[in-house]
Amino acid sequence: MPEYAIQASNLGKRYYLQTRSSRTFPRRVLYWFWPRVDEKPIWALRHVDFAVKRGEAIGVIGPNGAGKTTLLQVLAGLLAPSEGKVEIRGRISSFLGLGSAVYPELTVEENIYLLGTIFGMTRAMVRKKAAEIVEFGDFGKYRHALFNQLSAGYQMRVIVSAALHAPIDILLMDEMVTAGDAMISERFSAKMIELRKQGTTIVLASHAIPLIEAYCSRVIELDRGRLVNAAKPATAVKAYYERHGVDG
Repeated sequence: MPEYAIQASNLGKRYYLQTRSSRTFPRRVLYWFWPRVDEKPIWALRHVDFAVKRGEAIGVIGPNGAGKTTLLQVLAGLLAPSEGKVEIRGRISSFLGLGSAVYPELTVEENIYLLGTIFGMTRAMVRKKAAEIVEFGDFGKYRHALFNQLSAGYQMRVIVSAALHAPIDILLMDEMVTAGDAMISERFSAKMIELRKQGTTIVLASHAIPLIEAYCSRVIELDRGRLVNAAKPATAVKAYYERHGVDG
């Protein structure tokens, strides 16, 4: 059998929508013993099965509310699945929820060291790569500024630059990472190609179909939390357009 970096089996994530409208005493008592008696289960993901080979780059597409972000959060370990399981083999790096991983009152350079630690780098490794990280993001003039003095765009540059220079086996991304100025987008593209050559496993969720077609060797489509298609990019994109009545 081929070695897989990611395996998802019967994966499901359930939330509860509160629907109770009555606050009578009997209902309060009932709710005390059965907290979810008036809550409706909503499945953000349901019966999702797929596997990603080591070194493979897959795209995740689907309309808003399809479950793309939830899937990435489960794969990253930020959310626990309600059913099924996920197996991850390798060092994982994601750009999800990283805004809470930086400290606004620290300098940019101090946050680079902090992010490096989060991404599995030693202090010596960060010191060795610090200049390369700064050059990649082109934020050298802000290196000693407080992080909260940077614009949102430059803050994202710091996070992305640090993450892309860490030892990565599996990289999880959504499209906000690639939304930047032309220079950074060009450098990001080159880095993505380099990571793929190094055998990094990549999962990219995006509405940007050209981005998916450029980077990914396979595409899975989610719709209302369910996996409805998995195919080569051209085939998957064509089916996606036909399903949603969009002219490619």
